[in-house]
Amino acid sequence: MRPNRDSDYTYISSFKQLREELTRLSYEVRLTRKKLDLSLMELSDIFSPVRLLGAVARQWVKPLSASLRQWVENFIKGRSSR
Repeated sequence: MRPNRDSDYTYISSFKQLREELTRLSYEVRLTRKKLDLSLMELSDIFSPVRLLGAVARQWVKPLSASLRQWVENFIKGRSSR
């Protein structure tokens, strides 16, 4: 099989081994491209405008809903104490 050195192809002694190395390198390139495509898809999913808009809206709605809840509780307490 192939030694650990990347640029040393002295182990290739026949056209068959050359063809096998070419095939191996071709598969390695295809695998690397697929991994890159997958990483790009994951990254675009994380930073999608819809997801970012939802996160921003959630951050704004939490304080507003807490304020509204507090106002309603105070309003109900004020009416019940009369």
